[in-house]
Amino acid sequence: MATEIGDKTFFIAAVLSMRNDRAAVFGGAILALVVMTVLSTLMGLVLPALMPRRYTHLIGGALFLYF
Repeated sequence: MATEIGDKTFFIAAVLSMRNDRAAVFGGAILALVVMTVLSTLMGLVLPALMPRRYTHLIGGALFLYF
């Protein structure tokens, strides 16, 4: 929890909860977290099966350096 303080998502949720229903903002944030977790898991399972492992490693390394 302490690592998330200062995150852009934390600030956006805080500002949105000041103007909108807190339960709706919380639900939206949780739903976004679930969707991103499912999408990243599917990419982690499907992408290596479709591409050779060498390319997967190179693309993963390039994305790591970029981000």
